[in-house]
Amino acid sequence: QYLHSNKTDAIGGTAFAITSFLDYGFQLGTDSSVNGEGYNFVAWTFSKVAGYFDFVKQSFSSVSSGYLTIPHSLGTKPGFIIGKTLDGSSNWHVYHSSLGKDKVIYLDILGMAYDNPGQWGASEPTDTEFFVDAATWINTETIFYLFAEDTPDVIKCGSFTLTTGTVSVETG
Repeated sequence: QYLHSNKTDAIGGTAFAITSFLDYGFQLGTDSSVNGEGYNFVAWTFSKVAGYFDFVKQSFSSVSSGYLTIPHSLGTKPGFIIGKTLDGSSNWHVYHSSLGKDKVIYLDILGMAYDNPGQWGASEPTDTEFFVDAATWINTETIFYLFAEDTPDVIKCGSFTLTTGTVSVETG
């Protein structure tokens, strides 16, 4: 199965997409949506590691309003969260600690951060849980990818401002 990070499509997959997982990666089949001649592709692969990366799959079937609390295993505050429904067409919702809980970026839309109070709950994420507005995810199965905010010598989530000169970006 696969998701396209530049599209709003639901999760996809055929017997000819990803054919097997290996100790060092995965093997692709002949499905043109993941292995088409003349196209450029990128694959993101991460291991669940405390202080670096976690993912949470969550079903929202009977909740229609309010804020939901979702536990995670990072062991530190997330600096970057990406959420995408698996079973329907929707944008990729992005939280970044430099923007706070009341703004959202859409990974699949080129543009700015949008004001959306409550999108990421009533409180900032913690080292054990994060929060979402139930109305955004109602009746969906959703995957959330979480990256730690700052773990020395492992990961750093920050921001920078584009200028007309040279920009140095510290990555950890």
